[in-house]
Amino acid sequence: MIGRVGWRRLAPMAALAALCLVLAALVTTEWLDWQDRTILPAQPPANAPASSATVNFTMPALATYSEVLSRPLFSPNRRPSEEAPATIVSTSMTLVAILISARGPHALVRHGTPPQLDRVVEGQTIDGWTTETIKFDRIILRRGVDVLELVPVSVEQPHPPPGQPLPNRPQPPRTSP
Repeated sequence: MIGRVGWRRLAPMAALAALCLVLAALVTTEWLDWQDRTILPAQPPANAPASSATVNFTMPALATYSEVLSRPLFSPNRRPSEEAPATIVSTSMTLVAILISARGPHALVRHGTPPQLDRVVEGQTIDGWTTETIKFDRIILRRGVDVLELVPVSVEQPHPPPGQPLPNRPQPPRTSP
C-alpha cells in the first residue's frame, strides 16, 4: 500500500500521464476526422456578377500606367527623381546587369555589331559615351549634351515574327538550279 507521502510524489506524474493520454486521443480524433473532410469551394457573394466559363482578359495600354512607371521602384518614398529629365537618344547599347561591390559599382553593357559584353566603371568611355554615374537601378551615359539612361533589361530575346529564321541558327547553303 502506498502511503500519503507516496501519493504526493506520484500525483503530479499521474496527472501529466493522464493529460498526455487525453491530448493524444484528441489529436488522433482530429486527425481521423480531418482525413474524412472535403473542402468545399467558397460561395461567391450574393451581389457578385454571374461568372462565365471563359473570361477574356486584355491588357490595358501601357500609357494607363504612366504614373506607376514614373515612380522609381526601389526608391523608399516612390517619388519621381528630381534630376532634370534626360534627352532620349536611341542606341544599340543595353544594360545587362549592375554590380555593386567593395571595389565600387560596375555595369555590364551589351553594345556594338556583333554584340559584345563589356564591364564599365564610372568615367569609362564606351562607343563614344562616357559613363557618368552608375546607380543601383540604372546607369547614366553622356556624350556632349546628349544624356543616355540605361536600365537593366530581361535577357530573354523577343521571338521573331513567323516565317523568319531564328537568330544564330545555321542556315543550309542555297543552291541555284
